[in-house]
Amino acid sequence: MFLGLVDRLRAQLRVVRHGGAAGGDSSSAPPPSQLLALVPWTWICEAVLRLLRLYPTGLCDATLLTELQNRWDDEALQWLGTSSSVRTTTIDFLLSKPQSVVSSEVLEVTVQGAFMIPNTHTQIVVVGDAKSSRTIEMYLHHRFLFHSDFFASGRVLRLTSFQLTSSSRGASSGTARSRILPCDLMIPVLTESELSTMTFSPLKDISAPGPDDPQPEHRFLVQVLHIAKPTTSLWREHLEVVYVSVRDSSITHNVMLALWDEQIPMTSLFGKGDFLLVSYPFLRHHSSDCPLALEIGSRTFVALATGCTGPSATPVFTPNDMSHFADRICGKDLKAGLSNISLFGRIVKMLPNEPLVRGSRSSARFGVRLALDEDLESRTTVDITFWRDAGLRFAINRVGHMVLITGIYTSPPKPPRNNFFFNTSDSTAFFNASVSPGVLTSPVFGECRSVASVCAGLTPSQSGTYLCAAVVADARVLHSSPVKYAHRACQRELESVDGMPTCGFCLVAVDPPQQTRIFCLEIVLSDTNSSSVCMDGARAETSAARMAGTSQPVELAQIVCECTTEAAQTLLAISPVDFERAPSEMQQMCLRSPLGAHIRCLLTRIGASGRETRALWRIEQLALSAVVSP
Repeated sequence: MFLGLVDRLRAQLRVVRHGGAAGGDSSSAPPPSQLLALVPWTWICEAVLRLLRLYPTGLCDATLLTELQNRWDDEALQWLGTSSSVRTTTIDFLLSKPQSVVSSEVLEVTVQGAFMIPNTHTQIVVVGDAKSSRTIEMYLHHRFLFHSDFFASGRVLRLTSFQLTSSSRGASSGTARSRILPCDLMIPVLTESELSTMTFSPLKDISAPGPDDPQPEHRFLVQVLHIAKPTTSLWREHLEVVYVSVRDSSITHNVMLALWDEQIPMTSLFGKGDFLLVSYPFLRHHSSDCPLALEIGSRTFVALATGCTGPSATPVFTPNDMSHFADRICGKDLKAGLSNISLFGRIVKMLPNEPLVRGSRSSARFGVRLALDEDLESRTTVDITFWRDAGLRFAINRVGHMVLITGIYTSPPKPPRNNFFFNTSDSTAFFNASVSPGVLTSPVFGECRSVASVCAGLTPSQSGTYLCAAVVADARVLHSSPVKYAHRACQRELESVDGMPTCGFCLVAVDPPQQTRIFCLEIVLSDTNSSSVCMDGARAETSAARMAGTSQPVELAQIVCECTTEAAQTLLAISPVDFERAPSEMQQMCLRSPLGAHIRCLLTRIGASGRETRALWRIEQLALSAVVSP
């Protein structure tokens, strides 16, 4: 269902792009040798899933294609590596905007002078840019006062997340002057001659200090290899973090530059392939596969270095970097030593947390088996180890879900068989196509099918995702209680260990703020209001029986499904908390109220395997409908 949509959109985007309808300015287009025959598969897949989140009420073909084409036109040149690493604005444009708003634009300016405000320690820097007729004054942030040599006349600066204000200077003449308030998200641009006079510490000789040891003073010159998407850390008070993969000439593995919360906009000041001067960073241990991480501390100074190996705006891609692989990555494309792999497939197995303990350090470790579904006969699967935050975030998914996972890497070959393993880092992201808002309401995925049509021809081991229109024949309690306590992060039932509520999957103690309640119900779906149940929906009324006019009763197709808490809440029109508090008579009335209701739902079928005798059905999304589609 989803793969067919991505392939169809990929063909259409190629036709529109090559037809010139959305080509943009031909002067800025890349040379024909660099044009792709097709828009990258992973780019389309991720963009579609993001748009489904943005438009939960649904997308039609025209809207989806237009949105994708506009986004691709904006990102194509940067994706191909032919545009500047950042996009900048001008002073004239900023002065025309309301000054009370914090600007997220990137401003690249040149220092034209500086002065101190009398009787203060406040330094004012006068800056301008080549495209503006006016200059503007800027308060220098206190963290740069000890680096005043980097702000001499002629210095190029990049800054973002700044705010303009009107100063009282010139107010007597009625022309109040605008100034940029102190901004710490600013980096100077250094020249090659300046770099030649500096000494740098090689990363290969650096290790993170102990918790009681002082932070060493180092200066590194590193190249940006990859900028991950923002993720939420579950270990540091739910702060957002962006991990930037960097490296210098002394190492062959990546080191992480971590940007937290308000530092994240700094990623707009540089791009992939740029060189950064990082002075006095905070060093900490990151992981077993990436032992060192750099963080921006109160003393840290970051500058952009040009002239190292050519223009800094030219992205450098290593042969094993899969971030710009144009086609869908399949089993034949995978080998040892790859980075930035993006895989799309169906989850066939999930293993609970089995922490890796080394000395006094413990790292969360989850296992996921992903079926790539590229060849139904070969059934290619990969086993991925999810570490730390990535594993805790991914625990919300379930077996049977279709997911896109980005930021995977493969280990070097392990002798004697040269095996390699799939791992994640803190920069790994995932997108779930089975529970994305908008799938159920978007006509681009086709019409809903009847239960009989969905069940026709299915084998016991076959898995899949289906849009179905049906009638609720029954709703009943799955276990002894219809509502249970669960871990909010993974939506799994809690168990008691030594009197403490514990998540057996994540292996963490769950305090009351991290607890939630979930429904434990199963729903019987049918094409009619009949109460007879076929456990797997393998039998259905046939047109031949109807044409024969036989009076023998025909058993209709029905399926018994588990139900997610969100779908059950929509069907019962009551939350788990309110349902638990209600008296038993009202609970029974709530369970009977949806009987006979016409619904549209997104079904996941998990094929029988091992000792299982029948397939498992699960309702992922549900919406009430006035009629059932034929």
